Amino acid sequence: LCGESSDIDEAENLSYKPLKLSGYKNLAKEIGREGEFTWLKTTFKLPDDLKNRDLGMVIPYLHYACKLYLNGEFIDAYGFMEEPRQEAGFSSQLYNFPKKLLNQEGENVILIKVLLLGQATISNGVFIGERTDTLSEADFHTFWQSRFYYYFEGVLIGVFITFLLLFNANKRFRHYLYFSLLAFNTFIFFSNFFAGDLPDVGFHGGLNFFIYLKITR
Repeated sequence: LCGESSDIDEAENLSYKPLKLSGYKNLAKEIGREGEFTWLKTTFKLPDDLKNRDLGMVIPYLHYACKLYLNGEFIDAYGFMEEPRQEAGFSSQLYNFPKKLLNQEGENVILIKVLLLGQATISNGVFIGERTDTLSEADFHTFWQSRFYYYFEGVLIGVFITFLLLFNANKRFRHYLYFSLLAFNTFIFFSNFFAGDLPDVGFHGGLNFFIYLKITR
């Protein structure tokens, strides 16, 4: 655990223990629900076939927000840890590791500062490889975690319009209206899974991601 002001210099000198649990809310279960922030650490050495190459790293799912450092250098952030806080959404996280930042011989250190809020999780399946491979891996996870719901949304809109038209033609049958409203409300609920792609939610400006989730859920 750490405070909001904890930086990379402090993180490099902390004592770490293994993360034993994988799955939903594993950080909360392992660390507890009291702290707001924590540092995660992992190390790796480059195999011969990945030396002197630009690499990438995929985290299928990390909740809520985070900042990642490679060998002490800031790489990227997902979500916002400062006020107003915003989670990173349901898409996978892709980080680019330029070869100039990688230790070709010896150990490479990854440090990730995570916003916990008592329910945070990091998935298994973290993947480091060449950029083309990590890009396809990130797209795969993002599709199944987020954009897969586009298809359901299309069906729900079709159901909404169909039953609304049926009700308009037969206003005595109010259950047509109820089915129509049920489909529309379900459409709103599922939209939180791909809210990061919407133009006025989260990182794109406009509505805060946390507020959007509270509204749609």
